[in-house]
Amino acid sequence: MIDLSQDRFGLALLDGVHTLDAITGTKNADTLDGTANGDSIFGLEGNDTIDGHGGGVDIVSYVGRSYAITFDLVEMTASGKGIGQDSLVGVEGFVGGIADDVATGDNNANDLAGKNGNDLLIGGGGDDLNGGGRSDTLVGGLGGDYLNGGGGHDTFVYSSVTESTDAAQDFIDHLKKHDVIDLSAIDADVNTPGDQAFVRVAAFDGHAGQMTLTISGSFSSQLQVDIDGDGVADMTIGLAGHVTGHTAFVL
Repeated sequence: MIDLSQDRFGLALLDGVHTLDAITGTKNADTLDGTANGDSIFGLEGNDTIDGHGGGVDIVSYVGRSYAITFDLVEMTASGKGIGQDSLVGVEGFVGGIADDVATGDNNANDLAGKNGNDLLIGGGGDDLNGGGRSDTLVGGLGGDYLNGGGGHDTFVYSSVTESTDAAQDFIDHLKKHDVIDLSAIDADVNTPGDQAFVRVAAFDGHAGQMTLTISGSFSSQLQVDIDGDGVADMTIGLAGHVTGHTAFVL
């Protein structure tokens, strides 16, 4: 690891080389350049410019930060008390701190981890979202996502059936009995005016607005919904383990 945290001369510049994979800045305004590999970059305080330089998954870490951080890969910025306003280039991942962070991914494959705090993790296309030890909200978005709330009472939010399809299926790992799967933003019956709620059933029978939760493999289950009544799943979410007894839903 390269560690510049002892620099006392103001503006620090670190240009990584191909053999490095962990870079730590200073309490000042740093320019931190990653490597051709996947890097873990710790900006610390100051208004930093962080460039992952592609090649692997480059992750910016704010582990141990005591105040809430807003991390946005669409705007390519990270901000919050204690870290200043960081500018991001060529970054794909985030690790949060102690407080309640908000991390937003882009349309690439991102790796967003909330760590401690009651975090909000919002994916883009094809992400890994990992909560921490407290109560997190995970929004996978489009693409096939891996979602793991970790400890605490977590909520997995879906607003469209397009967010988990057979071709790009989400997978929820480590679902606990108090974790909530929230489908309330989806109109369960497109054939009826208004916004309808899903009804849980054992199997589809040709009526719109139905949801099933069934065993799909030796160590997995699947949640499916039918919004048009054709008896075919319009959304499929994979879940680790046999969790057909799960009851914490907002339908």
